[in-house]
Amino acid sequence: MPTAHGRPRRDCAARPAGGARRDVERCLRRHHKDAEFRAEIEATKLELDPMAGAELQALVEASTRVSDTVLARARAARAE
Repeated sequence: MPTAHGRPRRDCAARPAGGARRDVERCLRRHHKDAEFRAEIEATKLELDPMAGAELQALVEASTRVSDTVLARARAARAE
């Protein structure tokens, strides 16, 4: 997990590919509480509003849901 300035965090970056979701979420929670990380966020004037994995998953699923009408129009446009 990079910091605000792009430096990788060893505790998150060292996770094996395909690691357990619970481990990744725990790592990110620790990262968001890290004083150095929070200082970087404040210094760069970035906004930080972390959310739980399940909440993010629901948001992504809701944003990708489209009606059958919209889907049919997109398919028709692609076929042209």
